[in-house]
Amino acid sequence: MLSLESENKNNKIEEKRLTEEAEKFDNVVKDLFELKDKLNKLGFIFDIDNCIRDENCFEETKIAEIKRIAKIFADMEEQIKNYDAKIRTDIAKLNEEGKGLSSKIKSLESGVMCYPKEAIFVRDKINEALSEQSKKSDARLLCELLYMTDRSWQDAVESYLNTQRFNIIVEPDNYILAKKVFISLGDKVNGIGLIDTRKK
Repeated sequence: MLSLESENKNNKIEEKRLTEEAEKFDNVVKDLFELKDKLNKLGFIFDIDNCIRDENCFEETKIAEIKRIAKIFADMEEQIKNYDAKIRTDIAKLNEEGKGLSSKIKSLESGVMCYPKEAIFVRDKINEALSEQSKKSDARLLCELLYMTDRSWQDAVESYLNTQRFNIIVEPDNYILAKKVFISLGDKVNGIGLIDTRKK
């Protein structure tokens, strides 16, 4: 009698354990399908056999499917890391661009015009050289000297000059030195020109 009671007690314990294990498995399967949906939306396409949800499916089949999915995840790990790194890089780039745009907006609101960094770089380098020679730092961008009293002409003039409006202009006496600096900068001028202000 005691042996039967002990066996029943052990059976109940085992039943409880198996029930808990089954619940854990069901939760894992649910999480697995949710993860699959999320990864599919991110472009990592794969599928899971619904047999692992089927109570009538053989355990061997479920185990084989789980192993297959585990291999997919292992192969996908490096892709996910690269994808994550790209997203982080893109976010950092967008943040920098956002800061740059905010700075430009603030400058424009305070009346300070924004010019291409290459044009500013060339202008400042020429002015540094002029200053070192005790000459007046008079290098300017052409557009800094152009003022349209009739706003209706502004778009037409800017369209005609296009990027030439960012060319550098200096006093005729400073042209030779400016030219030397300009040539020394090589590719760094990046499309910016130097206007020859000497009398022809």
